[in-house]
Amino acid sequence: KMFSALGIPCIAYSSHDSGGFVEHATGAAVGAKGFVSKNADETVLLAALEAVSAGKTYIQAELVTGLLEVRDITQTFTKKEKLVSDSLTLYNTNADVAAMLGISEKTVVNYLTILYDKAGVKNKLEFLEKMGRL
Repeated sequence: KMFSALGIPCIAYSSHDSGGFVEHATGAAVGAKGFVSKNADETVLLAALEAVSAGKTYIQAELVTGLLEVRDITQTFTKKEKLVSDSLTLYNTNADVAAMLGISEKTVVNYLTILYDKAGVKNKLEFLEKMGRL
């Protein structure tokens, strides 16, 4: 985010290349203008560097489907669901999320049930993995 705030375009280059991780890296929180897996051929990285330096965005072709899948899921979130999702980390409890958002723990549990269903997962760990936050 720091480089993006300074107007310096950056590319995320990572061995973590799930759709959620790509979404997180290229979203507002991080702000990368491109994403390339460390498993990609060097020509892919060079293409990304050329595109981003020319003011374009670049997502490695093999990663686009996973990215779009996660975006399709997150676009179904209501504002409250997004707040709960954004407040979720591996280390905080439902009570922590409730306190942060000023809602009851039972309400958090209800939102998590909805979020897990929308994401097609069974628990917080799977949800965070799918959303690229692990």
